[in-house]
Order: sequence, then structure tokens, then C-alpha cells
Amino acid sequence: MPFNLTEWAAEVKERLQTWAQAPKDAWRNAGAHTLFGFLATMTLFPLAEALARGDAMGVGMALGGIASAVGGDLVAGMVQRWKDHPDEKTAVRELEAALAESQELREAVDALLAELDVVREARQALPEAEQDWLVQQLQEELAAYPAGLERTTTVVGDLYEEIVVKEGAGVGVIGGRQHHVEIHIHGQPPAKKAPVDPRRALHAYLTHVIDSTQHLRLQGIRSAGELVSIDLEEVYITLDAVQKRTVKPDEMDAELARLGARVPGDKSWRQDMLRQREVEVVLSVNEALADHPRLVILGAPGSGKTTFLNYLALTYARDLRDRPGLVGERLGLAGKTERRLPILLPLRDFARHLSATREDAGLDGPRFLLDYLTDYFAAQEITLPKGFFRSALEAGGAAVLLDGLDEVAAPDLRRRVARIVEAFTRRYPANRYVVTSRIVGYQGAARLGEGYFLATVRDFDRAAVERFVRNWSTAVEVALAGRRSPTIERRAAGQAEGLLAAIQDNERVRELAVNPLLLTVIALVHRYRAKLPERRAELYEECIEVLLGYWDEARGVRGYALPGLALDAGDKRSLLEPIAFWMQERALREIDKEMLLRQLCDLFLPLSGDDRRLAGKRGEAFVAIINARSGLLQERGLGVYSFSHLTFQEYLAARA
Repeated sequence: MPFNLTEWAAEVKERLQTWAQAPKDAWRNAGAHTLFGFLATMTLFPLAEALARGDAMGVGMALGGIASAVGGDLVAGMVQRWKDHPDEKTAVRELEAALAESQELREAVDALLAELDVVREARQALPEAEQDWLVQQLQEELAAYPAGLERTTTVVGDLYEEIVVKEGAGVGVIGGRQHHVEIHIHGQPPAKKAPVDPRRALHAYLTHVIDSTQHLRLQGIRSAGELVSIDLEEVYITLDAVQKRTVKPDEMDAELARLGARVPGDKSWRQDMLRQREVEVVLSVNEALADHPRLVILGAPGSGKTTFLNYLALTYARDLRDRPGLVGERLGLAGKTERRLPILLPLRDFARHLSATREDAGLDGPRFLLDYLTDYFAAQEITLPKGFFRSALEAGGAAVLLDGLDEVAAPDLRRRVARIVEAFTRRYPANRYVVTSRIVGYQGAARLGEGYFLATVRDFDRAAVERFVRNWSTAVEVALAGRRSPTIERRAAGQAEGLLAAIQDNERVRELAVNPLLLTVIALVHRYRAKLPERRAELYEECIEVLLGYWDEARGVRGYALPGLALDAGDKRSLLEPIAFWMQERALREIDKEMLLRQLCDLFLPLSGDDRRLAGKRGEAFVAIINARSGLLQERGLGVYSFSHLTFQEYLAARA
């Protein structure tokens, strides 16, 4: 069972009960100068033991649900040191010294002790004769501390007042000595919101990640008027990549032998080649992950980079929520350290945030990205405890998945985002990082340092094409039927055989069928047309006609008409072309809804008798229909739209 707040509280309670058997001797033998420092160390040390067991994720979530951002970092750093050198005597001295110096740490420890109710639990564990001693000792110690321990001071003050009431108004006898009661209350503490349960928050977050990544909405294929969604896990196939690697001197003979079997030419030519000390190695993306905790995945448009990150996020989330071992099973990454919190973020959204805030680039640092993560998920109405991401990152328990560096269109902004990602990686080095980009967008100063390795996605070979087509056909037929059965599987197999034959029989189509996007386009067109076009431009044209409903119209299917205006697939495409051109000209991947509707209003104006109000209404209806029925233009967030794939935007812009 992963370490959590409940387990932490139970372990602290057990430690207190053991301590209570000989409290003063145990305190003295620990080498602690203060009872408060001793109790605080006893509270924090289970975190170090959980880290030593490899449960960084559980520690991060338990700690993040209570401590503040800055103080939580300090606690996490201290606990990390104790994990490496598990000596409680050293730990208590380090903690006492740090508490004397840092108000942020005092506030964090104060919150932890209050949340776990350590003082009351300690008093209750003690024999009755020792209970008053505990309160009096803490009362004296806390008076010597500067600000930062208000919650613990309040608890001790309340307990002290109980003693005074019991012993007599104004004077109490504690430990054989008289003490005048003088409790200062500097205002009432602010009303607190009910704390977010870290376990429930983690479960809700992982469920959100699963829900947002497990389905692929199929453009161009509908059932009962709605676009069909298929399970990503049903259609996904592992990508292959190429990675450049330096040849070590002791590997030279083996490389010569390998090249002799694969590269023509004599041995001296191969030796000259190896003197350059770099060779290209073909490996799966899973192997690249296993070899490199910091990885940049490059690829052509439609090569499956975003889908790969979605699959990683989905796998990590399922593993952490309810299927432990899934990461090892699917990705070949075994061990407790791979039970990571997935953090999936489109970098274009982060870049838009940077542009909107206009913060000084000279102040860029990891906090920019960390703060944005909290805002990004809060905007999706995911309620998380304070420090949720920071704690996981600090504990080295996160998989940070950053999609589309190339989609930050402005070169200066892309370089700025790259520097922030590097700073973030330096600040939280123990996590796994995967960044994706098109090849053309990963150049010059936008390239990542900090130990990031490059792997470039390869085109599908024949075996990969066959696997993808069979998976895709099965997933589509099962989704359309709403069930899996032998009859459905036979129908899917027939569809797959027909599509594979059409690809193999046409050399030009075979040359196009090299990645998931192009294969999906080919499959869509093949589903509605017996003969596949041979040129890429014709293939895109056919696909966009499918997406815009041409083949539905040909079969008499309704649902695309605007009020009072009939538009065929060509009309719809003509309305989208100037939008795509406007975006492409400005290097934009997304367009605000207000700007989109303004442009569509101008385009619909001649079709609406120059009635701007009617043109505006038709523009709004058009956006709703295209988003819901074709998926070619999709709402990416509140009031933000983009084409479903950059390739379609580029094609439509070229036609404009």
C-alpha cells in the first residue's frame, strides 16, 4: 500500500505510544535540546523511511496536502537528506538548527504537527502524571521561538488553560512549581476552508487524466449523428525511433561487424565511417525511455508524438490509481520509482500564458511553469491541495510530459519556453521528462540542454502498417457496434484486409502510408471510396471532403444544414480556407473564438444579404456544427479553437 496521510498519522501515533513509556529518558537519549524539536523529528522521520522504501510519490502527496510551497520544499529537502543517512540523533539536531533559522520551515512544521494533532496525541499517550509536564515544557519552549508556530502555540495554550482551570483560577501547579497564567491571543485566526483530502484529490486528478486521454475521437466516422470515439489502448502501437549514439573505443569491433552486415563497402571505408564516432541506432520509444530519463521525441507531422504522450499519461495514471505494475508491463519500466504522477501539458498553452502575462523574461525560472500547472488544472475545475505538483516534483515522483515545443510559433517565445523548461528540469532533476517537437521547430537556441537526449520517430515499416490498420479497423467496428463479438471481429478483419490490399496494390499510396495520421486519412477515404488517390494533395482533399460531410450528403444523410442556408462540403471548405490562411500567415496554431466569429461573420455577410446580425448567427452555428460533426475545427479550451491537426491547417491555407 502506498504511503499516505492516514498511514503517516498511524505511524506517528505508534511512535508516540512507544516514547510515552519513558518520555524523559527517550527525549534525553535522542540528544534533542527541545521537546518540540524532538516531537517534530519524530513526526517527520516516517517520511524519510518511506522514501528509503522507494515510495517518493506517496511521500510527495502526503506532504503536499499540508505544507506550504516554500516550507514544503524545505521539509522535503531535509527529509531527503535523512533518507540517505537515517540517523534520528543527527536528524533532530539538524531540524532544531533549521527551525531556529527559518520562519518558512517553522510554519511548515507547525502545519504538519497541527494536521496530525501531534501535541494532543502525545499528551494522551503519556501517563496522567506526565501530561502536565509535557504542556508546561512546550509552553516555555514555544515562548522562546519567533513567529511561525502559531497553531501549535494555540493548541498548547488551550491545554495549559485546561490545567489552570483544573488547578485553580489564575494559578496552576505544574511539575511542582507555581506559574501565573498569562496567555496572549493576538487576534482570532482566520476562518479556514475545509482541507482538501490529498488521497481523494489524487484519485480525482488521475481520473481526470484517464478520462482526457483514453479516447480518440474519430473524425469523419459517425454513429447516430455523433462522432465515434475509440479506445487509445486498442489502437496504439509502439513507435520506433532513430537515435544518434557515440561509439566507445571498446565497442569499435562490434560496430564494425554490425556495419559489415548492413553497409556496403570495404572494411577501411567502414572504419573511416566509425572514426566519426557517431552511429544511428534504431530502437523503440520504450527503449529510449528506459535509457534516458530526459528525452526529446522529434517527428514529422502526424507521426504520433502527441498520441505517444497521451498514452504515457494514461499508462502512468492507471498504474498509480488502480493498476500497479502497468508501467512495467506496457513500457518496460519497472520498479517503485516508476509509479509517477503524470503531468501532461501542451507547451503552446504555457507560451500563450507567458505572452498574456508579459512578465519580464529576465526573471524566468521554474516557478513560472510550476505556477502555471496549478492555474491550468484549476481552470479545468480540478481541485487540488496546495503544493500538489510541487510535492510530487520535489520527491522525484512525477513524469513531466510537455507536448509540442514547435507549436510555440514565435521563435523568441519558443527559445524562452525552452529556457524555462531547462530551469524547471534543473530545479526538479529526479523526475522523468519527455518533450515532443516537430523536427523543423527544434533548432538553434530552442534545443534543450540539461542532459536531454534526442530520438526521432521513424516512418512505419510494413509490419507496423499492418498492426496499425488491424488495430484501427477493429477499434472502429467495435465502437460503431457498441460491442465486441466474433461477427464484429470478422467484419473488422475484412475491412483491414481490404484496406491493406488497396495500400499494397498502389505504389504511390504505399509511399504515403508511413505514419498514423496519413494511415488514418487513407483509412477514412478508403471507407467511403473504392479507389484511393495517388497524390498526397488529392488524399488530403478527399479526407477533408469526408470530414466535412461530402459522403454523408451523397448518401442523403442530413444534419449539416445551417438555418436558411444550404452549404455543401465545398462551401464549408471555402469558409475554412481563409481562416487557415490567416492563422498560417501569423504562425498561429490557435484562434480565439471572438476573432474566429468576427472573420466568419465577414465571410457569411455576402450570403446573408449584408445582414450582419444574421451573418453572425450563421457563423456561430457553423462553428458549432464543424466542431461537433466533423472535428476538423475543434474547441481546445474555453474560447480557443484550432484545426484538429496542423497538417490540415497547412493544406487549407495552401488552397486559399
